[in-house]
Amino acid sequence: MYHAEELRSAARIGAAEQRVADYMDAKGQDVLSMSVADIASSCGVSEATVVRHCRRAGHTGLKEYKIALANHGGHAKVSPITGNESVSELKQKIFSGCAETLHTSCKLLSDRMLSTALDVLTHADNIDVYAVGGSIPIASYLRHQFIKLGTRTNVYSDSYTMRMSQSQLKSGDVVLAISCSGKTTEVVEAMRTAKTLGAHTICITTGADSPLAQLADIALLTANERFITVEDSIYGRMSNLITVDILFAGLAIRKKNQMEAEKK
Repeated sequence: MYHAEELRSAARIGAAEQRVADYMDAKGQDVLSMSVADIASSCGVSEATVVRHCRRAGHTGLKEYKIALANHGGHAKVSPITGNESVSELKQKIFSGCAETLHTSCKLLSDRMLSTALDVLTHADNIDVYAVGGSIPIASYLRHQFIKLGTRTNVYSDSYTMRMSQSQLKSGDVVLAISCSGKTTEVVEAMRTAKTLGAHTICITTGADSPLAQLADIALLTANERFITVEDSIYGRMSNLITVDILFAGLAIRKKNQMEAEKK
């Protein structure tokens, strides 16, 4: 991690970017709960300036900056699988990877975004969930949990059924998309259409700067450390699954409180 003073020494940067460097240095780990737009607004600069600062500090964007910041507090980086491990080493690496990814995700996942998502879900008459590939089991689990609470929830896992379901969307309905990368074409395009139809849109993704995260009204962002290759999403899917359980627990509490209030 580069701090503002180190950046000044490393290269000449403009006044706008310097404000971002000073601001993020001063905020420390509070940055973990902020979006690019939040930081840009606080500094009076463009979102591109915030991203440029993150890249100058050696990261691909704000998400990678946040992951490095979250790990900066003494937590070890996840060790990737090389293929040369013994069974014991493999077990240790994967358990450690799970623990570290969840620790980082806990810091990355915005309390404000979670609270807003729960507000929307609590009042939803219908929730449509979009997911393809490896995200389908997570979507199915979400449906199982939400139906237990009496919330009508459907899962659509291909572009055709996503389009078909959208003919039934009405104002106040919620579309929740799950995609580790946030770049899955079918999911992104379906979310784009749902947004134009007036649905509340939520996504669960590890892709902070992805098209899906940019489209959604509410983006629930988690970490995705490397497993075996950079394309693997094993740890990311686990953190997304935990996010589903957080939503389930929060929704259960809110519905319980609603019922008790109605009895009074």
